[in-house]
Amino acid sequence: MLAFVDSTYTCLVVAIGVVPCLPQLGRLLRTGDPSGLSLPALLAGLVNHAAWTVYLSGAGATGLLVGNLLAWLVWTAMTVLAVRGLPRTRACLVPMAWMLVLLVVGTRQPALLGTALGLGSLLVFLPQAVGAWRGPSLAGIAPLTWWLLLVQGLVWFGESLPGLLVGGLAFGVVCTVSSLSVLLALSVRRPRPVLLATPAPDPVLAA
Repeated sequence: MLAFVDSTYTCLVVAIGVVPCLPQLGRLLRTGDPSGLSLPALLAGLVNHAAWTVYLSGAGATGLLVGNLLAWLVWTAMTVLAVRGLPRTRACLVPMAWMLVLLVVGTRQPALLGTALGLGSLLVFLPQAVGAWRGPSLAGIAPLTWWLLLVQGLVWFGESLPGLLVGGLAFGVVCTVSSLSVLLALSVRRPRPVLLATPAPDPVLAA
């Protein structure tokens, strides 16, 4: 019975790692509209998913590792679909520089990789959390993705707490707070339907 519970919980953790990005991927496939998404955040996500794979491989967190690998594939598909419709700015160079930083940390100070990844979560979520309030359009954002990311952040925090995985704890906090920011922006900035006033009767016709 205990083995069944453990297996079920592991599958749940894996699903929570993969499922959040599926609504956003589906929206991109249906509409092709990436409005409201951040290209620097997407590129940083590609870099971080690769580094998380290395970090989690030695952390004994099987559910998080498998979920991260599958989420990496979904994230890659999202980036490929969105990149053609998003502007290239100097901010896109930040993920490239971040990749070099992670390479140095991973090879010279691997014990600090978890902390670095926790800080790197800011590069993935902060541009989106801020951009949701400043962008001209949020039409390309899938709200369900951010509800699921909110759950994912809480799960990562809970999974990382027993082993005090600094990277996972930081990711959980950043993911949770950023998800709340985007969801609040979607709620506040959602276009309100305009009620058309009933036209007054034409006096000529009324006569």
